Amino acid sequence: MNGAARRVRQLGFTLLPVVFAMSMIAAIAYLLNRDSATNAAITANQSDVDRARYAAEAGLQAANYQVQQKGCGGGFPVSGSPVINNNFGGASYSAYANQATGTTLTLTSTGTYNGTAVTLTRSNVLVFQSSRKSATLQPGPGSSQDATVDPSRPTRNYGADDRLVLDSGSEALLRFDLSSLAAGSRIVGWYNGTALQPGANLSLYQTTNSGGAGVKVSAYLLTSNWVEGTKTGFGTADGVTWNTYDGVNAWSGTGYNSAPLVTVNYSQLSNWNSWDLTNVAAAWMGTLYSNYGVRLRVSTGSINSLHYASSDDGSGGLHPTFALNYLAPCTQTLTPSADSYIDSGAVTQNFGGTTPLSVYNSGVRQTRTLLQFDFSSVPPGSTIQSAKLRLDSTAMGTPSGNTKTISAYTITQSWVEGTANGSSPGNAVTYNTRNGFSAWTTAGGTYSTPSIAMATDEASGNSPPASNFSTGWIYWDLTALVKSWVAGSTNNYGVILISTVSDQPTLPSRENATAANQPQLVITYQ
Repeated sequence: MNGAARRVRQLGFTLLPVVFAMSMIAAIAYLLNRDSATNAAITANQSDVDRARYAAEAGLQAANYQVQQKGCGGGFPVSGSPVINNNFGGASYSAYANQATGTTLTLTSTGTYNGTAVTLTRSNVLVFQSSRKSATLQPGPGSSQDATVDPSRPTRNYGADDRLVLDSGSEALLRFDLSSLAAGSRIVGWYNGTALQPGANLSLYQTTNSGGAGVKVSAYLLTSNWVEGTKTGFGTADGVTWNTYDGVNAWSGTGYNSAPLVTVNYSQLSNWNSWDLTNVAAAWMGTLYSNYGVRLRVSTGSINSLHYASSDDGSGGLHPTFALNYLAPCTQTLTPSADSYIDSGAVTQNFGGTTPLSVYNSGVRQTRTLLQFDFSSVPPGSTIQSAKLRLDSTAMGTPSGNTKTISAYTITQSWVEGTANGSSPGNAVTYNTRNGFSAWTTAGGTYSTPSIAMATDEASGNSPPASNFSTGWIYWDLTALVKSWVAGSTNNYGVILISTVSDQPTLPSRENATAANQPQLVITYQ
């Protein structure tokens, strides 16, 4: 009995470590299985989030596509009638714009997958005109920028030379003024039915070439400003040289990025060589890079003679050409090309350099504001849909308790802004004269009647602004007038604002240091 009992106890004792070990293994296995299941759940959940996000991003793209297809006419998908796809790779999305019309939108998209939803928004989405625009820039002397820089003559300027030289180590700099394109325009390539065409294409005409098998010419992004100059390799440099960007000051480093934007094979068989600059032109228009232009150099091989016609060449048709294809925004905001005010109490003084502008009528003395705008950036053939002149009233002096009746009239004679601040006019507008010496046909500005628009308080919609109005934006609807200006049926001498009350709003001029407060002409066109 005792022996039997001892054997049982011994057996139990010997099994205890084994049981303990098995229990530990089971516990570890349980924990491992639980962690594996947890990780799998986390992974699956993250995958659901990712796929929902991808769907939401696709929804933003789909909504933006619908918006751009509609263009300036509106009719965009809104929350009540969103863009929907219920089978986007097993996920779904619902996307819409914050308004059915307009030129700057916020898009919202919700993507859903396996019960997980992700919502994304994109603000400040510009609406572009549905039709593609084209522009060809081929400036001549005085309105262009191109020059050769020569390492063998590092202090000489060739800004007025009739050729651009790319042999013996010489390089060429070119820059085109893109201000004729509406701000916010988007450079785009396009398909002509056969091949994709560049959104921005630089073309140069060969005047001399010799040899050069395997030669390649690359374009590089210029990173520093430079001055073209007026020399042909003789005299004191007044512009860019190999050593300096303006004839005096040294380049910072090389002045250009070392990685080429594009490289083309030189061909003796073609009079025109072209470089696709779509990406960099898009970056210039998007203000990602400052437009200092490009630098051309032979990047592969060597060549005895490679000359291109510059903008100073005697044949205008051979000048460097920059062909652009772009989408223009529906809305463009112009600042005045000239603004001033005139004062019946100071009839010989000019206020062209003054900020703020002034417009009031005390019954004894009155001031009137003149504004003019340049429409050269509006593409030819555009249809003006609306035009709104906006001025920011930052204060109100001598309030009368009357409504702010300020009317806009069409100026019918040319005038000169000037730069004075209530002093002698020079050759600039005053109450009595258009330009300091030629009298207005009618003192106080010559304009046609009746008025074309009455001031409106932008915030309340009151026209004229109410008696208690003091600060905020006021506007005048100039749609009909701007249409006639752009069509050329009316001479664009601008508008004159005339008040019938003594209330004197403080209206920042174009000389105001804060650009956001300067006068604006907001035009919508197609």
